[in-house]
Amino acid sequence: MSTLPLTCPPATVYYARPYNIQADGFYFATLAEYAATTANHLDRLGRPVVEYDIQFIDGDNWQLFDALAIDQTTLTTWFQTFAALDPEADDYLKALYLAQNGYAMADIPERLDDLAIWHGSAEEYARELIAECYAVPEPLRFYIDYAAFARDMRLNGELNELDTERGTVVVIGY
Repeated sequence: MSTLPLTCPPATVYYARPYNIQADGFYFATLAEYAATTANHLDRLGRPVVEYDIQFIDGDNWQLFDALAIDQTTLTTWFQTFAALDPEADDYLKALYLAQNGYAMADIPERLDDLAIWHGSAEEYARELIAECYAVPEPLRFYIDYAAFARDMRLNGELNELDTERGTVVVIGY
């Protein structure tokens, strides 16, 4: 079993657990490391190991990894398209939303421009939207039910809330 050096671990760590119980798993941080290790990986009886369960061990973009259900067959696409996304960037949040709502991994990059992100709650978004679109006199602002307006936009499919480790964001679009 290989281990990563403890002095300077990479930002993201994965683990390949073989389905073969006679083989040891290994940690990796890049697709090149995974490919190099699996190319010559043998079990205790000298047979090649070919099937792995890929696990996310440490890093920032675990939610997207889990939402996409990354496995051995999608690992290359993960590294080429999604692994480098910054978890605080809007594209990461859009990809997470699409993955959690059943979009195919191959379709997600094309759909990112169809969505917009609002950092805050749906009610805060409703409050800002009304302030920007309508000239509501000050005394009447207290009578507007922003929560109901946000709820109606959610029910109409105009927006959805996405809970992340860094808070709630609103995803706008279809």
